[in-house]
Amino acid sequence: MSDIIEETNKPAKEINTALCFGRHPIKTNEGVDVTDSIFGEIPNEHINDFNWLKERCVEWFLKIDTAETDKINVYVTGLTQALTSFVAVWTELRLFYHHVDFWHFNIDTKKYVCNKMQDNKILEFAGIDLEDDEE
Repeated sequence: MSDIIEETNKPAKEINTALCFGRHPIKTNEGVDVTDSIFGEIPNEHINDFNWLKERCVEWFLKIDTAETDKINVYVTGLTQALTSFVAVWTELRLFYHHVDFWHFNIDTKKYVCNKMQDNKILEFAGIDLEDDEE
């Protein structure tokens, strides 16, 4: 029982990362610089090469300490193909134990707004009860 208590009291580790590097400087709403990115510059010949994009996502997941990471904040800086490739890899690798939030820039407020990937309100709205699946 004490192992469970120690595990639940462990502080969560978050990663802040940009989707694509170099489009513009990124700071969280708290003013912290976001220096990591899933994609560096994406060459034009790979923009619609979804296998190449997914391979870069797998490489990114392999470089982070997935055992120690509880939450990933992705600052969406462009290219829908890169975003859908990230979501596909996250789903295909069954990395649902990583809470992922996507942050989108609001040009009016000059702040990022959060789009949560895991939201129990959506599950409730859809009529999905995860507790029923445990039986």
